[in-house]
Amino acid sequence: MGSTQIINWINKHNAGESFEDYRGRWNKKHFSSHEEEHTYLKAQIEYLKKQNPNLHGEEKRTGRVGTFLTTLRQFLDQSGGLF
Repeated sequence: MGSTQIINWINKHNAGESFEDYRGRWNKKHFSSHEEEHTYLKAQIEYLKKQNPNLHGEEKRTGRVGTFLTTLRQFLDQSGGLF
């Protein structure tokens, strides 16, 4: 740990700021139905495809976004009857 990090913590403490770490957390949304959640997730997939057009083709998916898209698509495919 470097001295810069300690100085940042001291400055946060003096300013009364929280030390809570929000990295890696999703902003969880509450849906009124499975269909609404399914529609939301599909829209997210489409958005990510437009942001990263080379990740949704036949080529190998790499990186965090590609892994996320693959995992989300597998989840949606497996839950086909539920949503």
